Formats: sequence, C-alpha cells, structure tokens
Amino acid sequence: MLSRNYRIQLKAEQDGGQATALENRIEGRICVVEGRDNTLERRTSERSMVEWKRNMQEIRQETAAMRQDLQKNHANIGWTKQ
Repeated sequence: MLSRNYRIQLKAEQDGGQATALENRIEGRICVVEGRDNTLERRTSERSMVEWKRNMQEIRQETAAMRQDLQKNHANIGWTKQ
C-alpha cells in the first residue's frame, strides 16, 4: 500500500499537479476547520465546566448560609435538637 504522500506525489506527476493541488487545498482546509471545531468544542467544554463548578460553589455557599440562618432561627425559637 502506498503512503498518502507518495500517492499524492504520483498523481501530481500524472495529471500535471493541478487537480492534486486543489485536492490538497480542500483537504487542508477541511482539516483546519475540523481542528478549529475540535478546539472550539474543547474550549467550550472547558468553559462550561468552569462555569458549572463556579455555579456549584455559589450554590454550596448559599445553601450553607441558609442552613446557618435556619439553625439560628430554630435556636431563637427553641426548636433545636437535643
């Protein structure tokens, strides 16, 4: 089996290189676009994860504050557990 580079070179010699050059440009652009998409998806995923962690941290802090307020209220009215 011929390597891809060798096949491209062989085809370029056979057809004068014009079609192969166009194919290479098209394939190169597709690879670049796919690479950018993958990078964009990864960055978006990382940003989403960071935002999710930040939101979860805020929720935990709010929950802890609410729990403390509730415990204070229960203590003030005598509903504390013995």
